[in-house]
Amino acid sequence: MAANINPQTGLATDYLNHFNEIIMMLELIATMPECVDDVLDWEPLTYCAHFEQSVFHDRDLAIATYAKVDGDLKSHFEALVDEIDEMIIGIQALCASADLADPAVQYDLSTRILEELRPRLDKASALINGTAVEFAASGDGLAAAQAAIDALFD
Repeated sequence: MAANINPQTGLATDYLNHFNEIIMMLELIATMPECVDDVLDWEPLTYCAHFEQSVFHDRDLAIATYAKVDGDLKSHFEALVDEIDEMIIGIQALCASADLADPAVQYDLSTRILEELRPRLDKASALINGTAVEFAASGDGLAAAQAAIDALFD
């Protein structure tokens, strides 16, 4: 716990900084269009690659612990990270090709961040922190979440 690595999951929340930084830059684009170059320079990083490049004081421990993360949890986490990466790459394409001063483009960008990107980042945080309800095989998690809620009332 001293290294900000969740003892239950073996994952560190520091990894999410990789995504939080790009989201912050995306949110600034409307008022600071010069941020677009930073947005376009962002590249996906795996969990281990992030820590290899990080100044995180326990980065070696984070990498070593990741090798021991439960296989199902790791698979679900990596699939979610892949979704987040794909969304950001799609947003980068929008930023590269659209008029960022156009209110319709700004609205589209905000919608993608709020309705698509942030919820998935919240799921990744829940997985890291061990607070995620197991997601249904369909990927939407609604059935599993409802079953967990129903079990509380039984």
